[in-house]
Amino acid sequence: MKLLKAEIGTIEKFNIIPNDLSEKERVLNMVSKDLVAFGQLFLPEDFMKSSPAPFHYEVGNKLLDRTLRKLCVVLPRGHSKSTMAKAALLHRIYFNPQGKKEFAAWVSEEQGQAVDHLR
Repeated sequence: MKLLKAEIGTIEKFNIIPNDLSEKERVLNMVSKDLVAFGQLFLPEDFMKSSPAPFHYEVGNKLLDRTLRKLCVVLPRGHSKSTMAKAALLHRIYFNPQGKKEFAAWVSEEQGQAVDHLR
């Protein structure tokens, strides 16, 4: 949570969010645009193990980009591909406009892995 509070301070410094929002609304506004912050807030067991690398923000931005129809993320083992994808899927469900239908496919080495990730 310390990282999250520090990031909120950064956003306020640039006055991106109106001052009349409650603290909860400020946090939700921030995590709606930042997948790493979303993961730190809603998936702390996965996202607070270590500090995010700069490429995590780049991958997060791509995963949140609704203009992209297809995206292939290729990183070595242990570089949080599944964790970032899981957070992106949850983010999309949470911030999905009401009534908008989504389709998600999860590809893994084995069917059991894909089912576990979606569960």
